[in-house]
Amino acid sequence: MVAILSLAWSPAKVRAQVACPGVTIGTATAELVRASQGTGFFLTAMERLHEVMAFALTRRVSIGVNGQANQASSSPRVATDGSVVVFDSSARNFLSTITAARNHVWARGFCGPTRMLDQSPGGVEGDGSSFDPTVSADGTAIAFRSFSNNLLEGIDPSGTRVFVEDMDGIGLPGFTPPATSFSGSEPVLSADGRFVAVSSSTKVDADDDTNGPDIYLRDRTMGTTTLVSRDSDGNHVSTSADNIFDPAISADGRHVAFVSDVSLADPVDFNGNRQIYLRDTLLNTTTLVSIGIDGQPANKECRAVEIAGNGCCVAFRSAATNLVAGVDQTLPSIFLRDLDAGTTERVNVGFSSSPSLWFARLPAIS
Repeated sequence: MVAILSLAWSPAKVRAQVACPGVTIGTATAELVRASQGTGFFLTAMERLHEVMAFALTRRVSIGVNGQANQASSSPRVATDGSVVVFDSSARNFLSTITAARNHVWARGFCGPTRMLDQSPGGVEGDGSSFDPTVSADGTAIAFRSFSNNLLEGIDPSGTRVFVEDMDGIGLPGFTPPATSFSGSEPVLSADGRFVAVSSSTKVDADDDTNGPDIYLRDRTMGTTTLVSRDSDGNHVSTSADNIFDPAISADGRHVAFVSDVSLADPVDFNGNRQIYLRDTLLNTTTLVSIGIDGQPANKECRAVEIAGNGCCVAFRSAATNLVAGVDQTLPSIFLRDLDAGTTERVNVGFSSSPSLWFARLPAIS
């Protein structure tokens, strides 16, 4: 079923030009959070400023002590039970103590204040901008990337790092400062926050190189970091075009999906297009997800990967014409690969099973 989600407080106020990037799903409650540029959602909304909203009942999340954010807010993510939303924002009126024009990451419970996450143990705001927060399904851990050097002692002042904060329950009151950090970006968390997958150009594993980013999996309980972007034989493939990024992780942390510019699985006749792969860290196997009906890799670039909680299905975006039968498209569509059944279907189809006439962007899957 396809349904319109960007509903305003009054049907008459729905703006056709509203864009809703960054949609995310809370799997237990079907809470949806997204960034909006619309002005039909609240009478007092400022024109063309991104807000972060949550619905079924539409409510504004990106608010602080002085009300509505005075700068853009984006990248929303929500815990499974809908108890906490995280986002990033360059707004300076969430707290009266903000001193510099930087991007910060924030968390807000539906009953409670908006809190800055990128601050030091002493409560000092980060001295660099922070972006791309994500929250574990149970709301107990939050990860983000940051250029700040003062969030933890002894960190490398160069480049961007991933920080992980452990929360007190959903506990926005009394959250702890970042407890973990390592070089990388694009963090994603397992359901309980134990595992963190990141894209990183830093050589952590002896088998890795520094040609481009690879995918690593951090086990925060065991204190281990593992190179995930290996081929089906367990080898790291090193080429001058090595560029592996955009990780997605299953609920238990066993499966990690990602985008790769290099071939990591059979069939080996790589066609030069970015493909989607899935690494099973228990069986130590790597599987090509974006495989066509002809057994060959997708004949167009694939991006924007998301994985189901149980790891059995992977969604992604592609303009490929060999993933399902009868497809003749120029604009990207959203595809869903069922790894257990070995089937791929196009998701963005109309009520008459006709393909969408517009660009499809970012999938989300429970």
